[in-house]
Amino acid sequence: MRARVGHAQSALENLRKYMDCTLQNGFHVNGPQTRKELSDYNSMRAFTLEGNFGAAQAVHDMLLQSWGARVRIFPATPEEWEDVSFSHFRAEGGYIVDAERIGGKTVQVEITSTADQVLRLKDPFDNREFESNLSLKRTGDDELQCRLKQGQTLSLVLAGAKE
Repeated sequence: MRARVGHAQSALENLRKYMDCTLQNGFHVNGPQTRKELSDYNSMRAFTLEGNFGAAQAVHDMLLQSWGARVRIFPATPEEWEDVSFSHFRAEGGYIVDAERIGGKTVQVEITSTADQVLRLKDPFDNREFESNLSLKRTGDDELQCRLKQGQTLSLVLAGAKE
């Protein structure tokens, strides 16, 4: 939930608390939570499997969000994740997204549409200059729009990033 509201550091802190109670096999155990006063549950043997899916989704939400018909790249990326990338993440609306961040700045984004539609994208470069392979329309301070055909890819690169 912290990632969904853009609170990157507290999202990472909560993820670390979760992982601190996870065994090498990936099972989350409830007993260690009790000893850390994170839970009132007192069984050492109980474990949860479904929590792992929530943890994976938390990481996804830190890297990509697409609610409200708008795609957001690195919306809740912690400071420690200066260099991070992802490939072939799915966004609502039928988009396949790849992105790369170096030195705390987004340097490259590729978005492929699986349908004919208008992409609404929060500016992943925070108003810094970038190059695009397709024509974009800026609406407001932080939104970019582009009409994409099925199978078409929008490629964005931070100006000077590939030199």
